[in-house]
Formats: sequence, C-alpha cells, structure tokens
Amino acid sequence: MSTNAWHIIMRLSEDTVIAPSPAARRVVARSFLRKQGAARLLAFSTADTHLHAVVVCSRAVAGEYARVVEITIQSNLAMPSGFSPAYLKPIAGQRHLENAVIYVLRQQDHHGFNTDPWHEGSSLSDALGLRHTEGSIRQNLSEFLPRLRLADLQEILKAPMGDWSCVVRSHLLEASLASIAGDERCSKDIRKARIAAVTGVDCFLSPSDTASILGVSRRMVERIRAKDADPSLRLAVRNQLALRAGRMAPTLIVAA
Repeated sequence: MSTNAWHIIMRLSEDTVIAPSPAARRVVARSFLRKQGAARLLAFSTADTHLHAVVVCSRAVAGEYARVVEITIQSNLAMPSGFSPAYLKPIAGQRHLENAVIYVLRQQDHHGFNTDPWHEGSSLSDALGLRHTEGSIRQNLSEFLPRLRLADLQEILKAPMGDWSCVVRSHLLEASLASIAGDERCSKDIRKARIAAVTGVDCFLSPSDTASILGVSRRMVERIRAKDADPSLRLAVRNQLALRAGRMAPTLIVAA
C-alpha cells in the first residue's frame, strides 16, 4: 500500500484562494472527476488555498494526474499565479488510507470554515449520491475501504436534509447543475442539467409546470420523460434539493 496510494496536496505559488465561488468549486470538481486516467480516485476536496486528493496508483501516475488537474483548473479559472509543484505523500497501510480519506473530506472542519456548505468542491457529494458524474469514486471506496461506513460520511455532511418537494420551484436548476457538477456557462451542461431536472421531478410536477420552471417547452419535457431515466441521476437531483430544503431527513441519502 505504501507505494500504491498517495495523498496529493496542490496549492498556488502565491498561496491564495483557488475556488472562491460555487461555480469555481464545480470547475475544480470536474477537473478531478474527469481527468482520472489510470488513477483510482478515492477522495478530493477544495480547502481555500489548497486542494487535496487521495489516489491509488503508482507515484508516476499520481504525479501526472496532479499535473493534468492543475492544467485543467488553470485553463478554466482566472488564477493569480500558477501552481507550485504538487506534494505527494505516500500512504502506508489500510488505516492510514482510511484516515487520509476522512481527513481530506473533513477539510472544512479542520480549517474552521464553512464556505462550501453543499460540498460542491468535495468528493463527499459523489460518495453520498449528491452528484452523478463521470468517474467511479463510490466503487473505488467500496473496493479499497470496505469498512468505511455510510454513517461516517453522512456525519461529515452536517447540513440537514429535508423534504425535497418543498424547494423544487426555487432551486431546481441550481440543484440539477450541482448534481452533475455542471458549468452554467456551458450550453451542453445546461442541457444535461435540464435532463437531470426533468428526471428528478418526474413524479412530482406536471410536464407543464416543469417546463415553466426550466424555461423550456412542454414538448421537450415530454421527450425527456419518454426516455429511460437514470435512477442514480434522479436520486442525485432529489438529494441536492433535500440538502437545500434544510430539514432533517437522513433516509434521503442512500447507498444505492
């Protein structure tokens, strides 16, 4: 394990905040999720001035993964400086690996801030079914950390969950973008978010109401509904809505 798992830390050479907004944190998340290559990603997080990731792979692969993630972030965000060389810390043993993952996911607690209450810059969203994106973090966690309990991850989330149906009209597109780590500037991501939104509320709103909220035609909604829905995408949207509803309903976060 000591030569095959790594804790990666990345920071800018000027050591300033990397992702100050939800949109910027989604950029960071997409960079980690979509550029994995041969790295088996277990966790990542955005901690104001630095980024963390835990991967299972060779050191060479981990270093290349960090380099590609940094380049991707720099090409999508206005950065005050480039990145310093990434620090790769070897992980020795199963207990160390589990502790590293929990440490990475608890960065907000560790540093004493709550600037990302929805965990859009953290793989906690992926582990808890709040996000449906490319990659296989949940599968990787189940393979490499079989003793990690869902309850341990739910405890990190802290934010109460509530009745998702009560916030549909005010938060549907926002929750749908979060569910796919979407970029609101990207027309392709907006289309994906609309599909996610229709999928998430198909049992709750009429096609006309859904179309009105999303600013699309009823016919478009009906076309999306006619296709087979992705259950994990539906769950991600509803969990994002439930997170925003703000009342405790922990059964809405499930392991499926």
